[in-house]
Amino acid sequence: MSSLKNNARIDAAMEYLTRVISEEKEAGRADVHSWAAFLVDDAGNSAVYSAGCDCPGCALKINQAAVHHFLGKAISDELKAPRPTLGKVH
Repeated sequence: MSSLKNNARIDAAMEYLTRVISEEKEAGRADVHSWAAFLVDDAGNSAVYSAGCDCPGCALKINQAAVHHFLGKAISDELKAPRPTLGKVH
């Protein structure tokens, strides 16, 4: 992903996802109250897309999920970072 802001392809994908979830919910094939998608590009930019219910409970769950997702990514990136190696210790 080159940029998450004003990216027509990402916006179109999120609109499509919103439409499909809404249609599936209306047809009784999905039990979705609200949803969120968390995106991070190669440069570390991030974005959260969400739809559905905007009640305080759902907003809290979406925010908690975002914190969990982005904190998990930061920890994962830190663990993947090269580590200095020590010489043989006698």
